[in-house]
Amino acid sequence: MEQEYINYLKNQNKSLGTIQTYILNLQCYKKWLKDTTNKEFKKLYRENIQDYVCYLRNNKRTKQGLSLKAQTINTHISSLIKFNEFLVETGKQIEVVITDNDTIKIQKNGVNPCKVTQKEIQEFRQNILEAESRSLNNFETVRNFCMVTILQYCRH
Repeated sequence: MEQEYINYLKNQNKSLGTIQTYILNLQCYKKWLKDTTNKEFKKLYRENIQDYVCYLRNNKRTKQGLSLKAQTINTHISSLIKFNEFLVETGKQIEVVITDNDTIKIQKNGVNPCKVTQKEIQEFRQNILEAESRSLNNFETVRNFCMVTILQYCRH
């Protein structure tokens, strides 16, 4: 079945690197399944997929002993999504048991176009103390000053 899957990926114009990654990740899943259930792979089951993703998130480690990054886990999930697609399209399995909704949502770091200097922050904090002390009660002035101070130290 593995060669059939490789041909399927080639027909979809996947690069050699992508095909190798998909096959490697599929072999990792099959090894995990065998080690965990003592059963050979027959088809994909939703429950096994959920357990495997949980294993990737909580137990699987890199060679350096670190937890896997979300992007690495998503690569494994994408490999299984494509394999599930192959199984369904070739009639080897009826149900879709893993989709893009199973991937981990990754927030990309945005670029802040605003550059504020330390001097500008200090001036702003001082302006809060001076301007608000005339118009707001003491609690509101202290609260606003504290919020800006906290934000100042959360910039990086």
